[in-house]
Amino acid sequence: MKHEKLLKDIMQEGCLGKAIRYCYIKEFQKHGLPHTHLIVFLHPDAKLHTPDELDKLLSAEIPDPDTDPELYELVMKYMIHTFCGPENPNTPCMKDGKCSKGFPKPFCDQTTISDDSYANLYCHNTEKTYCPITRRSIIFI
Repeated sequence: MKHEKLLKDIMQEGCLGKAIRYCYIKEFQKHGLPHTHLIVFLHPDAKLHTPDELDKLLSAEIPDPDTDPELYELVMKYMIHTFCGPENPNTPCMKDGKCSKGFPKPFCDQTTISDDSYANLYCHNTEKTYCPITRRSIIFI
């Protein structure tokens, strides 16, 4: 139901702008919960071209636990990359002694877009972006 609602919001309601096509695949996580990988093709007039446009829609920062504790807890529980590296070499992402996904990612004071249109979202280095247990940066996947 959530999948169908998401597609309706994107394709019919235009929540991301005018979408012209999409493709997806459903997969099941380790605990059997489904998730979808979705690609949405936007009309050229609806594409995001500047860092300011990206910042209005996307964020790589962890919600503030003081002002939004519920969202903070959900993000910490479901959206944080496993702590990997020399302290935890047996995580599935570790290949040849380093994270195959490139974590931890560096902090970034402003959103940038590379020549190949890859976005590097801002993620400020604040006290709330560190895990108090491992003293390592917390980064979204």
